[in-house]
Formats: sequence, C-alpha cells, structure tokens
Amino acid sequence: MMKKLFTLVLLTTFMCSCSKDFTDDIDDINGKIDNLSSTIKTNKSQEDEILKSIPELQKADKELKGYITTLEAKSKKLEEKATATDTKLDKVKADLEKEIAANKKSTDANKKSIDANADAITTNNNSILAQLEALKTSVNKEIATINSTLESLKAEDAKLQKNIDDLTTYVDTQLKDNKD
Repeated sequence: MMKKLFTLVLLTTFMCSCSKDFTDDIDDINGKIDNLSSTIKTNKSQEDEILKSIPELQKADKELKGYITTLEAKSKKLEEKATATDTKLDKVKADLEKEIAANKKSTDANKKSIDANADAITTNNNSILAQLEALKTSVNKEIATINSTLESLKAEDAKLQKNIDDLTTYVDTQLKDNKD
C-alpha cells in the first residue's frame, strides 16, 4: 500500500510539473495570439484611414491641376497681351517718329510753332513711352510670378501624385499581405 501511495504521489508530482510547463507555453502562445490580433486591428485601422484619404488626395490633386490649367491659360493670355502691347508700342513709336519728322519738314514760317509742337509731341511721346514701358515691365513681372507659381505647383503636384501612388501601392501590397 505504501508503495502504491508513493507511486501515486510521485505520479501526481510529475503530472503537476509537466502541466505547469505546458501552462506557461499555452500562456505564451495566447499572448502572441493577442498581440497578433491587436496588430491586425491596427493594420486594418491604418488601411481604412489610408483608403479614406486617397479619394481626398485625388480630389485635391484634381483641383490643383485645374488651378494650374487656369493659371497657364491666364499666363498665355497675358503673354499674348504683352506681345500685342509690344506691337502697338512699336507702331506708336513709328507713328510718332513719322509725325515728328513730318512736322520738322514744315515751312520756315511755321518753324517756331512746329518746333513747339514737336517738343510737346516729343514730351508727350516720352511720357506715353515711359508709361507703356512701365506697363510692359509690370506685365512681364506678373508673367514671371505666375510662371514661378506654376513651376512650384507642378512640383508639389508631382510630389502629391508620388505620395498617392506610394499609398496605393502600400495598400495593394503590404496591407493586403497582412489580411492573408
């Protein structure tokens, strides 16, 4: 009987020690499962946020491209106006020079009057030319500013498009791998 009792105690001790080792392993596995579940939930949340932001980014990109198109059209119109202004300016210069030359050829009797008129025309001509040159300079500065803004916007648009592409690729590859 003692022998059976001793065997029973020995067997119980062995079973308890064995079950304790398995309990620690099971607890460790359960902990890992909980961590994986948490990671999956976090990844799903991140994926949802990314998927929500992509249409907004695409909308912003579309608006930016529209803005760029509008600015390009305005720039082109300003350049056309600047060219037209240059043409008109050249015509005004030629007409004024012809007028001055024509007035200088007048008779000697009207020379003093003509000279006064020529001086007045020259003064007015110089004033008009100065105003036209100032306008031309202003238009050219505005064109340069618009072109600079366009280049900056195009660069930012390229960065935005790259980020959209990167996010789309990330969602398509990395996050979908986590679902599997």
